[in-house]
Amino acid sequence: MIIGDFNTGRHYIDEPGITFYCAVSFASLEGSGLIDSWRKRNVDRKEFSWYSPAGNGFRIDHVFSTKEFDKNISYVGNDHAPRLEGETDHSALITECNNLFEINYNLIRL
Repeated sequence: MIIGDFNTGRHYIDEPGITFYCAVSFASLEGSGLIDSWRKRNVDRKEFSWYSPAGNGFRIDHVFSTKEFDKNISYVGNDHAPRLEGETDHSALITECNNLFEINYNLIRL
């Protein structure tokens, strides 16, 4: 699992236009077999995790996982309260997983 502020995303999907740098590298994550776990659960949804000073929204906080790990993710969503209350400039990205013991055990066995 890779989770955090990538500062990039997919043009016209995670941003209104084509301003992202490294969008090709970002797309290569999915090409390598990783799954955008948030997008898988929110196929057509437009939800932004960060807004520029000009008020433009972007989804730059992501969670990628392997197909096997993604099966154990029960929820992926944003909590906008910390951003709206001024505690941070990003919405919190929440990822809940089931069977973490099994996941950790299987990773150790690899």
